[in-house]
Amino acid sequence: MYSFYFEQGGEEIQLPVPPSNLHLKVNNRNKTVDLLNLGEVNILKDAGLSEWSFTILLPGRLYPFAVYKQGFQEPRFFLAKFEQYKTSKKPVRFIVSRVAPWGAPLFDTNMMVSFETYTIEEKAGEEGDVYVSLELKQYKEYLTQKVELTQIENEVMATIQSERPSKDPPKTY
Repeated sequence: MYSFYFEQGGEEIQLPVPPSNLHLKVNNRNKTVDLLNLGEVNILKDAGLSEWSFTILLPGRLYPFAVYKQGFQEPRFFLAKFEQYKTSKKPVRFIVSRVAPWGAPLFDTNMMVSFETYTIEEKAGEEGDVYVSLELKQYKEYLTQKVELTQIENEVMATIQSERPSKDPPKTY
């Protein structure tokens, strides 16, 4: 059994129906170049950011196979949360809990992600139900560095201080 959660700002939501497929794309940042007399070679670099994609069902009515941990919520509740995640410009914790059919815990996923894109689909004959295709990208925290230059007897010295970026991006540059 798989359970999918999103958490932001201390508020956690569980998706009522886990997706039937979960795709993880592990990117790299390798470069290929052409060398004289050797041809094409691959220069190995650090791994890139991973990307998750899946499609979920947001039920418009109570289904016996769905999990309603916080009580039944209509699709508009989840759509509003997804819009909040997208527009807040803040990362979201993405959690996938995996338990084997015989009850043994499997590996879990717990990482910070950004909501890259999502597509909403409604199908004829399934009025009230909404399908959402989500694309998430791994988020890594970073620090900015402030460099202060001081001159002492014709020599320049640099002092580096690390600090977290401000929560609100600057309006002008």
